[in-house]
Formats: sequence, structure tokens, C-alpha cells
Amino acid sequence: MRRLFLPILCVLLFSCLFCGNGIIAADNQVNRGRPGLGEFAPFAQHLETARNAARAGRQEEEQSALQAARRSLDNVKMESPHALIKQDFQNILVKDTFNRIHGAPSDQLRGLYFGLEFGTRGGLYEHLDEAIRSHEARMPYYSKRSGGASDPLFRKIATLQRLNLPIAWYIDLQARRFQKAGIPIITGDLFSMSTIFPKERPPAYTGIMSDETLKAVRIKVREFQKKAFRHVSKNEFYKVAEATHELVVYLRQLEKQHNAHLAMMVHMLDSVGYTALHAAGYQQETSGATDNLARQFLTIQIFPLQECLPTDHKAQVLHARGIGVIVNDVPDIHFLKEWETWQSQQR
Repeated sequence: MRRLFLPILCVLLFSCLFCGNGIIAADNQVNRGRPGLGEFAPFAQHLETARNAARAGRQEEEQSALQAARRSLDNVKMESPHALIKQDFQNILVKDTFNRIHGAPSDQLRGLYFGLEFGTRGGLYEHLDEAIRSHEARMPYYSKRSGGASDPLFRKIATLQRLNLPIAWYIDLQARRFQKAGIPIITGDLFSMSTIFPKERPPAYTGIMSDETLKAVRIKVREFQKKAFRHVSKNEFYKVAEATHELVVYLRQLEKQHNAHLAMMVHMLDSVGYTALHAAGYQQETSGATDNLARQFLTIQIFPLQECLPTDHKAQVLHARGIGVIVNDVPDIHFLKEWETWQSQQR
């Protein structure tokens, strides 16, 4: 999978902002065609047929299913947000054909087969699906409380969540070989939806930040992104966590100072920091084998941070009315506590 496919994947983290770690039989959804995969549902079905044929030693049937899988990708529009994933799948199939001519199927195709075969719960697809259902359940309550003012915010998030189910599925395919080996990358980086607050809970802060304050925050966030991307590109995951800690502490102080929530921004940064700390640990355990996937996951979390601020500003207007949108709808990640634990272990 390409390392930098930001234009499409930046959307994913908007989708994951509210995610929880629910219990949904994700692998069973593959067997039913995974309607949430949209354009990629036929590909997933053909890929599973090929996997089953390969496992049974039926090479001709496997090749026929792989050809069908390849043809199904023609229906994915190149201008769609999934164009680069389509290209990645196509490249894997082409490479497999080339390798078979020279004696063996490709390791990448084996990886896709393994991703389908190894069942796990708590992956990113499952995480996202749980969030969609949670938002749909809460949206009517917020809509009634706000006179419909919360609807555009939730409609936008719901649209992006569904759009990115295929991206989450592909990330899960890559992660499962590590999970099978006892490395919980992705599954261990997501926090349970059971930690979210009741929708009726009033927000702790009811202030609205000025444009000037938000501009200062935007500058800080932009500086953080540049620094974090440099560290990510060098696989310096601990340094990403260190920079994240500094910014989170600053923003939490700012929230208190202005009596206003930056719930989405702080939640996203907590997630970045938590993921980065874990990535540093996975790096040591696997001698760097997880680095590429960790880079992908961190990149798609860091890239859309700028867009959290307009959403937080709109949410603050609702907070002023006692409506706890976003602040009640995101899992509590405890990054600062995780950071302190990590620091104490390094001493």
C-alpha cells in the first residue's frame, strides 16, 4: 500500500473521530458481501472465493476468481476517493500473475488471503461501523435539543464514515498478520465506545472561543503537523508522541482558560499520541516490521487536524446551549496517563 495517499485518507480520520471498539462480527460481513464496502464488495467476494480455492489446492478455480476480482475493480471509478486503493489491489494482482509465471504467487496476495482468513474483532472497519450506529442512534436526540442545528454536523460525519469503510477494511487486511502473531497493531490502538458519556450530559465548558484564539491554535497545530510528519517519515514514533503531549497539554490549558471545549481536536491528538506510543513499542517487538502500517495509520490521523477546528467552533455554539455534541460522543483515550506510564518506564 502506498505510503502517502493523503488526499483520500485524510477523510478517514474525520470518520474515526468518534469511533469506538464495538463487538461486531466483521469477518462474517465479508461472507455476506460486506454491503458497507460499496464498490469493493464484489472484489471482496471474489477474493474470498480465490482464497478458499487456494486453500483447497484448486489452482484453476483460484485463477478464475482472481480474474473476476480484477475485472470487478474496473467498476471503481478512478475519480472516486478509493482510486488509489483500487490501484494498489490491481498492482498486487498483476504482480501475482508475474510471479506465478516465474514459479510462485506473491507475498502480497498471500497477505490479503491471510487478512481474510484470520478472524479478529476490534479492527478499524468494525470500529467505524460501531461509530456509525452510535451516531445514528444519538442524532435524533441532538436534533430535537438543537432545533436541527446539529444535523449538518452529524450528516457530514456519517457520509464520510460510510465513504471510508473500504479504507478501513484494507488497513485491517494488512494488520491481521501482525495481530495473529500477538502484535495488536490497530486493534490495540482503538478505544472502546463504552467510555463515551451519556448524550444527555451537559458539557463542562460552555464558552465560545474567539476567531483570534482559534487562529493561534491553528498556527500551533500547523507547526505540530510539520514536526510530526518529519518524525513519522523517519519512523521516530516516540518523538511524535512527545510532540503530541506538548500540544495536548497546551490545548487543555487553553480550554480551561477560555471555558470552551476543543473536544474533537483534543480527541484526535490523544489518538495520535496513543497510537505513536504503541507504534514505538511495536517497532521494538517486530524489529521495524510494523513501521509501514504505523506510518499509514499515523499519517491519516495527523493530516486532517486542521479541519477539526471549524467543527469544534460549531460545536461550541451548541455547548453554549448546554448540548454536549462531540464532547459526549468520543471515547476517552487517556493519552496523558499513558504518556506518564511510558516516561516512568524509561527512567
